[in-house]
Amino acid sequence: DELANPGQELILTSDPEQACGTVIESVLSSENKCFFLASMQISAAEHATSSVTSNTSTVLCLASQNNHKKSDLCSVQLLPLPYELLADI
Repeated sequence: DELANPGQELILTSDPEQACGTVIESVLSSENKCFFLASMQISAAEHATSSVTSNTSTVLCLASQNNHKKSDLCSVQLLPLPYELLADI
């Protein structure tokens, strides 16, 4: 329910010391939901997606700007892109 900032890091709770992605752009919807585009490691996205389907405790999070303390993390839900990526990129 707050805006993510460009440059803000994404982390997996299984490895909170290592960033796995970065916010590129974000927008706050009329329902106070933050949607953002991020660049991230494919393996981290796959791990976050498989954690949701297998009910494991690893969660993809938006780290606070100041540090990576677990109390400051905000859970993130991956959504599919509204377009396809080229396979050779």
